[in-house]
Amino acid sequence: MTSQVPSPLPAGNGEESPVLKLSFPRNVLEAEIERVRKRLPKSYDAIARLLALARPIVEVALLECGHGEELPRPPGTSGKERVPAAPLVLAHLLAQRRTVGSYRQCQRELNDHPAWLKALGLGKAPDHTMLSKFRTQVGVTFFRRLFRAIVALLADFGHVHPGEDVGG
Repeated sequence: MTSQVPSPLPAGNGEESPVLKLSFPRNVLEAEIERVRKRLPKSYDAIARLLALARPIVEVALLECGHGEELPRPPGTSGKERVPAAPLVLAHLLAQRRTVGSYRQCQRELNDHPAWLKALGLGKAPDHTMLSKFRTQVGVTFFRRLFRAIVALLADFGHVHPGEDVGG
């Protein structure tokens, strides 16, 4: 079962993006989101709830963009613990939306909020250099493709609509 959702984001040249074919079965994603929703601790604040519920969507969007559970290890990080791609993406988006001034501050904020870390499936926040290297390694094109896939999934679930401003 595939879903075809026109992405509400422009292709980059002012034209509408082509239809994005989602190869992941929607019912499996719906079941996973519902499973996460039922297991959310009552102690989670709004951000922890958002991170926990967004994680399955980001994981599917990563698969749609051709990335698995982990992205390749950046050069010079051979001894460091690997962090799955979905929590890195969500930490990066959290840093951008909360207008955090730096990746160091993002690392501190995550460590100051244990519920956020738990929602991301992490024991500790990714190091600020890991966040920076991740952003540099995957590049702007990756984030555009990923964002389009996320928006397409959200449109498929009826949370955004074509033509709606999703950029904030």
